[in-house]
Amino acid sequence: MKPARECRQLAILGVGLMGASIAAAQKRSFPDTVIVGSSISTIDGRVALEKGYIDRFTQNNKEAVLGADRVIVASPPSSIASILKEIAEMVPGIPVTDISSVKTPVYMDFRKNLQSCFKSYTSSHPMAGREESGAQGARANLFDGRSTFLVPFASPKTPPEGDWENFWLGLGCKGTFTVDPMEHDQILSLISHLPHVVSYAILELLNRTEERNHLTHFNWEEQKGGALTDMTRISHSHSGLWGEILAANQEFLLNDLSRLILILESWKKQIGNGSMEEISQKIESVQNHHQSLKKLAKKEKKESDAH
Repeated sequence: MKPARECRQLAILGVGLMGASIAAAQKRSFPDTVIVGSSISTIDGRVALEKGYIDRFTQNNKEAVLGADRVIVASPPSSIASILKEIAEMVPGIPVTDISSVKTPVYMDFRKNLQSCFKSYTSSHPMAGREESGAQGARANLFDGRSTFLVPFASPKTPPEGDWENFWLGLGCKGTFTVDPMEHDQILSLISHLPHVVSYAILELLNRTEERNHLTHFNWEEQKGGALTDMTRISHSHSGLWGEILAANQEFLLNDLSRLILILESWKKQIGNGSMEEISQKIESVQNHHQSLKKLAKKEKKESDAH
C-alpha cells in the first residue's frame, strides 16, 4: 500500500471527544503536523489547546480550513451537510472526510446538495469512542487496535480510500472496511446502536428495581461484577448525540430490535419450560454456531486472499 500524502496541516471541525482524540493521536504519531481545530464550544477549544492536541483554535470553520491539506468534520450527523457546504469552495482537491455514526442521511443530503462541490469524497467511521464527552475525555490511544469504515460518496477514477486508509492506520487503527452507506448503517445498527439500546434498557430495569425499594440489600452499583459493568458502561454515553444517532438509523434499528425481542421471547420460553440440561444445550448451540461462522469466515478470507 502506498503511504498517505504528507499531512502538514490538519483541520478538525469539531474538537469534542472524537475530534480532540484524532488530534491527540495525530500529534502522537506525527508531532510536526500543525492542527487547527474549530468548535462552537470554547470550552472544548480551550481544553484541546491546553492539552496540546491542537495548535490553534477558532470558532470559524472557514478560518480553520485555511492552509489545511486535510480536513475532518467531527460534528454530529445533523450538522455535517451544512458544514461541508460552508467550506466546499475553500477545499478544492483537498481530502475531506466526516466521522458520522450514521451514513445514509448524510449521503442523501450530499447527493442532493453537495455532489457538484466535491469531485471525490469518502466518509469515515472509526469504531472507537468513550462514554465521556468533550475534549476533556479525549485520548491519543482511542483508535489503537480499532477498525474504521470507509464509505465513498463520490469518487474519481482513482478512489481516495487508500489515502484515508493510511491516515487511520497512522492513528493506530488495525484496518479498514470499504462499504456503501446503507450497508454501513445496517452493520452499525447491529454492532453499535442496538447494544446501546440494550444497555439503556438494562439501566432502566435497574433504576426501576431500585426505585421500588422491595429488595432490602439491593445496591447494584456496589454489588455488580464484570458482566454488568461491561453492559452498563455505554449507558452513560452522551444523551443528545445518541438520541440523534438512534433516530437517524431508526429503520434498521427497529428491524433489529424486533428480531432481538423475538429471540429474547424464545429464551424466556426456554428458561420457563426447559430443564437445566436443555438450557445448557441452547447455550452450547449458540456458542457452537458462532464458532462455525467464525471458521467459515476465516476460510473464505483465506481463499479470497489467495486469489
